[in-house]
Amino acid sequence: MILLLILPPVRSYISRASSSAPGEGDAMNSALLQVTNQGDITIEKKYDVPTVDKSVKDTDNQWGEAADWEIGSDVPFQLVGTLPTNLADYETYKYVFHDTLSTGLQYNGDVKVYVQNGETKTAITTGFTVDPAAAATAGGGTLTVTFTDLKAVEGVTANSKIVVEYTAKLLSTAEIGNPGNKNEVYLEYSNNPNQTGEGTPSTGNTPKDEVLVFTYELDVTKVDGQNADKKLAKAEFVLLNSDKTKVAKVTGGKLVEWVNVPTAGEDGTITYPAETTLTSGTDGKFVIAGLDAGSYYLHETKAPAGYNLLKNDISVTIIATLDKTENNPALTELKLSVKDDKTGAEATENNGSVDTGIVATDVVNNSGTELPSTGGIGTTIFYV
Repeated sequence: MILLLILPPVRSYISRASSSAPGEGDAMNSALLQVTNQGDITIEKKYDVPTVDKSVKDTDNQWGEAADWEIGSDVPFQLVGTLPTNLADYETYKYVFHDTLSTGLQYNGDVKVYVQNGETKTAITTGFTVDPAAAATAGGGTLTVTFTDLKAVEGVTANSKIVVEYTAKLLSTAEIGNPGNKNEVYLEYSNNPNQTGEGTPSTGNTPKDEVLVFTYELDVTKVDGQNADKKLAKAEFVLLNSDKTKVAKVTGGKLVEWVNVPTAGEDGTITYPAETTLTSGTDGKFVIAGLDAGSYYLHETKAPAGYNLLKNDISVTIIATLDKTENNPALTELKLSVKDDKTGAEATENNGSVDTGIVATDVVNNSGTELPSTGGIGTTIFYV
């Protein structure tokens, strides 16, 4: 006798992790061929999706999530994107950096793109587009770097990183102090390895990553040496850099640029350009906004009528503490250190405001006639 064993029909199908579209920061599984007679099964996802990290360089050449700069500076930014472990499963791979600048930052049109394998960075010169293609004409806006098919770029593997670097100028419209000048990015990427042929690829987005750029304001008030409540108008100063080779040009209370200190005349005096002069108002105050943390000198060029010109420059140092950690950039502390340039007296520290980004100090002028500082007949005459 011959027995025939009749088996149930074998059904093959493509199984997916989910029938719904992937959400933000997600992607679909590659299709798997399953042989079963139990119907559809659910597969737990076992793959990675791309990530993106944004950083800003400070004046010490260190990358982090926060930095401080002065108005007019070209601030360097870096975007670093990773790739999924299943990159080989995709027929093509769309990959787009979407970067947004605050109104206080203006793109300089100098994007450079690299593929990084290990510690080696290799420039990518084709296979992507940049929008805008040239420098922006105003602050703010978006910057996109688009790879229609990143797999077509030589040297790119699942272990590669894609690096984008560019600079943006810090404008006079920049926010002083908190909340800082924000710059953020997210990455758009292909998220369906089962998609083939022509058409618009299915894509997902990473969460946004942001960095902050800070700048500060120095407020100076001229007061009477015997009565600090008496404010002195028409005192004239200039602001010098840390080695006294540059002087600040200031317009409307904001830093414009640094220019060389003019050469002294035959009598040893220096005539500074008019646009560098800082004149105290009726409230005794003048301000310079848009300064970086660091050391400067206040040099008095003209005292108010009836008051003595300061003999020594005043050293002022803006001290800022930044939280540069991932996902938590912030300005956490702001101080001003002040001391006489020549006397060697201990510096005094004034607390600034992290909210307004302002540090402030009073500068004292004394009235009356100064006695000669050395002996001789001149001193005797004054004593008599």
